Amino acid sequence: MKHTNTTSFGRTMEFIRKISDYRSRYQPLELQLQKNGGLQKQIFYEENGITKVHSTNISIKGIGSLRKAADQTVKNESMMKQSQVMKIDHEGLISEIIFLQNKDRRKTEIEQFDGNQQKEIEEFCRENPIKVMICITMYSEPLSELQKSLQGIQESLQEFYENDILPQQIVVVVIYDGIENIRNQADENNNNQEGDIIPYFCQYLDKQNNIEVNQTLEYQYLRYKFKKELIQKYSLEQRKLFQEKPDQLKSIYQDKYLRNEIKQQQQNENDLQAIIKIMEEQHRKAVEYVKLRQDNALVYQNVQKIKLPNKDEEQMPIFHVFKFANGTKLSSHLWFFKGFCHEFKPEYCVLMDCGARPQKGSVYNLVKELIDNDQVGGACGKMTIELSKTGNQKDEYMDILTELLSVNIFNIERCQKCEYDIGNLLDKQFESALNFIQVLPGAYSAYRYKAFSTKYKKNTEPEINNSQQVQANNEQEVSQNENILDYYLKSKLDHNYEHATLEEANMFLAEDRVLCLYLFCNGYYLRYVRDALVEVDPPQTMIQLLLQRRRWINGSFFALNYVIKKFGELLPNSGHSRTDQYLFIICLVFARISQAMQYSIISLQMVWLYMILNTLTETLEKVVAAAIKQAVMGSYGFLIFCLIYLSLNYNPSSVNMISKKDEKEEERHKINSYFFSKFYGISTLLGLFSIFNAGITIYLFIEELIINLSPFNFFQYPQDLPSYVYFIVLLSIILTILPFLLQICIDRKLVIQIAINSIHYVYYMPTYTHLFITYSFCRIDDLTWGTKGLTQELENKDQNNRESNKKYQKAKFLVKWIFWNVALVLTFYLLFSFKIQNIIIIIVLALGVTFSILQLAKFFGYFKFWIKLIISKKESNNQVHNFNEQQQIVRRKTKKERSIKQKEYTKALYQPFPQDEGQSQTQ
Repeated sequence: MKHTNTTSFGRTMEFIRKISDYRSRYQPLELQLQKNGGLQKQIFYEENGITKVHSTNISIKGIGSLRKAADQTVKNESMMKQSQVMKIDHEGLISEIIFLQNKDRRKTEIEQFDGNQQKEIEEFCRENPIKVMICITMYSEPLSELQKSLQGIQESLQEFYENDILPQQIVVVVIYDGIENIRNQADENNNNQEGDIIPYFCQYLDKQNNIEVNQTLEYQYLRYKFKKELIQKYSLEQRKLFQEKPDQLKSIYQDKYLRNEIKQQQQNENDLQAIIKIMEEQHRKAVEYVKLRQDNALVYQNVQKIKLPNKDEEQMPIFHVFKFANGTKLSSHLWFFKGFCHEFKPEYCVLMDCGARPQKGSVYNLVKELIDNDQVGGACGKMTIELSKTGNQKDEYMDILTELLSVNIFNIERCQKCEYDIGNLLDKQFESALNFIQVLPGAYSAYRYKAFSTKYKKNTEPEINNSQQVQANNEQEVSQNENILDYYLKSKLDHNYEHATLEEANMFLAEDRVLCLYLFCNGYYLRYVRDALVEVDPPQTMIQLLLQRRRWINGSFFALNYVIKKFGELLPNSGHSRTDQYLFIICLVFARISQAMQYSIISLQMVWLYMILNTLTETLEKVVAAAIKQAVMGSYGFLIFCLIYLSLNYNPSSVNMISKKDEKEEERHKINSYFFSKFYGISTLLGLFSIFNAGITIYLFIEELIINLSPFNFFQYPQDLPSYVYFIVLLSIILTILPFLLQICIDRKLVIQIAINSIHYVYYMPTYTHLFITYSFCRIDDLTWGTKGLTQELENKDQNNRESNKKYQKAKFLVKWIFWNVALVLTFYLLFSFKIQNIIIIIVLALGVTFSILQLAKFFGYFKFWIKLIISKKESNNQVHNFNEQQQIVRRKTKKERSIKQKEYTKALYQPFPQDEGQSQTQ
C-alpha cells in the first residue's frame, strides 16, 4: 500500500497520539440479562407518558469492515473534534469479543468480503480466542479490595503468557450486587471517603472516555436510589397517612421534588386530592422504573494495561457490571454464566470474591489443572487467611472478661487460619485423592465451561494442535441445554420461584455442594490445587463470623442431605469406573459421619465433660462429688439453654416496620447490643470450659501412659481394657500427627503456623460447636445473605400460609434435634448411673476406634494425593515437550506476532476520523 499524501498522513498520526482514539470503545451500556442465555442492549424512551423499552442484540456491525481496512490510508479532512466521541455502529469492546467468539454472527458480517479477506479475519479469530474468564463478585467492599484482587490476577499473567495465553485472551468481569449498595460513604459535606467506588469512575473512566452525564455511574446510582426512595416515600401506606392527617400538608414544603411537580402541573398547593394524585403518579413511575431494571445492569467497558517483564504493553479486558437489583452472590453468578459466558464462550471460568488475593502464579496454576487433564471439570485452590495488621478488633458488644480473653489473649483470625490450614492439609487433599471435592468454594475456584453442558467423553483420537477445532467444539457444546447451570441457578432464573420447603431453601445457601455433585455425575473429576494459593479476608469479630457460619452450616447440612438422596440415581449414569464410584461413596460416608458428629456435638461435649468430672471426683466423697458434677453440668446445660433461647428470639428484621431511618438504626442497635453481648459472654464461658476439658484430658492421658504404664509393658501387651483404650488413643494421635510430620519436609512454615495457632482454635472450639451450630439450627428460617428486596405495597394473601408452613417445618426440625441430643445425654447418664463395669472405657474405646479408622483413611488419602501430584507433574512436563514438537509441525503465529496484529486491528477499528461516503482511497 502506498501513501499519496505523506504530510497529511503524518499530521493524522500525530493527531491520533494527542487524543483518545478509543473513547468509543469504552462507552457504558445498559444491558439486560436473558434468562435463556445472552445479553441484550436496552434503550428506554417515553411514549404518551409511558416508559417503553426497546431491546436489541449487541451489535457487531462494522467490525469486520474496519478490521479489513486495518492497513488502508486515513484522510485528514474527516477528522472529528477532540471533544467528540466517535460514533460507531457497534457497542465497543464487548462487540469486539462477540465478533471474535461467535462464528455464526461473524460469518454473516464478513460474507460480502472476498476469500482472502475472510481467511485473514478467520485466522485472526482462530489465533486469539477467549480462553479464561474471571468473575469477581462485589457487594459494598472498598476500592482497595478490588484492586487487591486485580493485582493478584495480574501476577499470574506472566505465567499465562509463557504458556501461550495472552492477556487479551483473559476477560475479567467484576459484578457489583446492587448499584445502590456500592461503597459511596460521603460525609455531611458530600466529601467522599477513601475507597469509595463512584469517585474513581468519575475521576478516571468518565473523564478519560468523555462519557455523557446520563450514562455515568454517578448519575445512574443517584437516579436509581432516588426512585427507590420515592417508592418508600409515596407508598400506599404513606399516602393513606397523608390523607388521614391533612396537617401533614406542611411537609410538602420540605419535599422539593413534590413541590416542583406541583408547580409543573400547575396544581394548587392546598388541594389535598391533587397532591395525593401526583404522589400516586410519581410512585407508579418509580415502581415502573425499578421494575424495568430488575434484570438490567450498567456495564462499563475498560482494559487494564499490563507491562510484562521484557515484553511490550498488553491489554486485559475488564467489564464492570453494576446490577441495578440486589440479588445475592448467586444472582451475580447468573449474570456471569448466563450472560457473559454465554456470549463469550470461554474454555475456563474462574470465580473469586472481591478481596481475595491470589498469590503469584496462583490463577494460572488453578487453570492449568483443567488444561492438563481434560477430565477435570472443576478445581479449587489453597485458601488461607490474611491476618490483619491491627490484630483483634474490639467490639462494642464485648464485656470486660470477653475483651480480656478475645482481644488481648486469643485471636479469632488466627483461629480461622488454623481451621483453614488444617482443612487444606487433611480434608481437601483427602477428597482430591478420591477425585471429588465436596465443596468448590465460590470465593476461589475454577470450572471447565463445557462441563456444565456436556458429559465427559474420553478422547481416543490423536491430539492435534488446532485452535479452530477447539473453538468449534466449544460452540457446539455450549449450545446444548445447560442442565447443570439451569439447576444451579434455578432459584434466580425465575423471580417468582418459591422453594417448596425450608430444606430446599437452605440447600441453595450452599449450592456449590449441589453443583459439585452434578459435575462429578457428568463424568468429571474435581481437584484441589495446593499451588493455587489465595489469601482471603476473614471476619474480624465473632459476630461477623457467626452470621457467616449460619449460612455455611445450614447450607452445607441440607445440601448434603440432598446429595445423599440424589446420588443413587445420578452416579450409575456418570460414566465413571467402578473404582471412581466406590471412592465417591467413601467420600460421602466421611461427609455423613462428620454431619452426624455436627448434629450430636453438643451432647457429645456434655458427655465428655461428665466423664472428665467423673474421673476427677472418683476419690471424693459421693455427696461432694455429686454436688460438683451437678453444679458444673447444671451450669453447662444452662448456657446451652440460654443459647437456644437467645437464638430463637433474635429477630433483626423486626426493625423493618419502622419507617424513619434514624429510629430504625437506633432500634437495631438496641437489639444487637442486647443479644450480641449475651452471645459474647456465653462464648467466653464455653471457651473456658473447653480449655479446662482439653487440659485435663491431656494431663490424664500423659499420667496414665507415662506414669502408671511403663512404655515397655504398654507396647508389649495391652492385656486389660484400659490398656487397649490408651493404645487406641495413642494410635489416633499418631495418625493425626503423622501428616503434619511429613508436611514438615515439604512446608515447615505451614506446620509451625498450625502449631502456634492451635491454642486459639482450642479456645474457640466450643464457640464453633455450640454457639455457631445452635444459632444456625435455631434460625433455619433465616435465608438472607444480607440482602434487601423491594417493599411491597399490598400483602400477599398466601404469605401467611407460607410463613405458617415454614414455622411448622422449623419447629419440627428443632424438636427432632433437641430430642436427639437430650436422649443421647440421658442414655449416657443412665449408663453411668447403673455403674456398668468399664462403661466409660468402652465408650472411649468405641469412639477411639472410629476416629482411628477415619484418621487412617485420611492419611492414606494424604499419601495418595502426593503420589498423584508427583506423577502429574512428570506427565505435565512430557505434555509440554510434545506440545513444542507439534508447534514445529503446525506453524502458528508467535505470541509477539499475535499481539502486534491485535493492536493493529484495534487501532484501525477505532479511527476517530471515518471516511466520508464517496471518498475513494488511494492504493
